[in-house]
Order: sequence, then structure tokens, then C-alpha cells
Amino acid sequence: VSEQPVASPETTATETENSEPVTKLGPGLNLWISDAETDQGTDFCLDVTMSSIKGLLSMQYSIRWDPKILEFKSVKGFTLPFMDNNDFGTHKISEGILTAVWIEDNLQGVNKEEGDLMYQLCFTAIGNSGDETPVRFWSSPTPFEVVVLPENIIPLTSHKGIVKIR
Repeated sequence: VSEQPVASPETTATETENSEPVTKLGPGLNLWISDAETDQGTDFCLDVTMSSIKGLLSMQYSIRWDPKILEFKSVKGFTLPFMDNNDFGTHKISEGILTAVWIEDNLQGVNKEEGDLMYQLCFTAIGNSGDETPVRFWSSPTPFEVVVLPENIIPLTSHKGIVKIR
């Protein structure tokens, strides 16, 4: 049995070869993780925001970071209908991986505007002064998928955040 190819973050993230972020919108649904600069031992949260979209039914992806630099604490501040902690898999957080699968339970679709907050990712900075890590969407172990009305799959374009420890 051959496996279907899975889109890698390199093919869906909007970054140039030298890893400088590109601010323009990519295809489909764009998701952003905010940047942060914090002190060692400090708890902080990153905003996860989205591009404007009409009729959003579901989405899934993984999020990765360096677990030697950041310790995952929680997900909070949900703004999508029916989204809660049950939509996030924390079984791999010791590896720096959070999985996410959300569905709009009424199947009516959700409309959102550019820059709307979806939720916040909260961490403790456990690395050393000068350390930094990207916090980025990843297509493994949960592959990228976004579904909009009337059950069409569209691309996910991801925009990473960078966390720096002062």
C-alpha cells in the first residue's frame, strides 16, 4: 500500500529561502502565529489569527516548537463556534507537537474577517537567554486540511511565529 503524499510545511508556508517571512496572503485559508519576546521563566501566550473566510466547516493541522525552549501550558480564548480544548491533542507536547482538528458542528459554516483571533497558545519560556524557536503549523502528524461550504477542500497557508528569550 503506497501512502498518499502529504503537503509539507515547506510547500505551504509563505517563507522565502532565507526564512524571512512573507507578509502577502497565500492561497486558501491563511493562519498566523504571533511573535513574542519574553524572559526566561515567564508565562506568555501567542495569538493564532486567520484570514477572512466564508463558510468554514473544518480544519486540521499540527503545531510545532522546540520543547527545550518552550513548555506548553494551554490553549485558551477560543472564538470559533464549538472550538474547545477537546479539539487539541496534547499527547505529543513533550516533543513540541500539538495536534488540532476542529469542525463546525452545525455544518452551517463560519464567516471570519482578516486578522480575527481564533485562540491563544500559552507557554512557559524554559530556554536560556538568547534562545529562539519558531512556533509553526506543520502537516505531520495531523495533515493540513481546510473544508469550506459546500464541502470543498481548500489550501492552508501557514505563517510562523518566532519566540525569543531575552
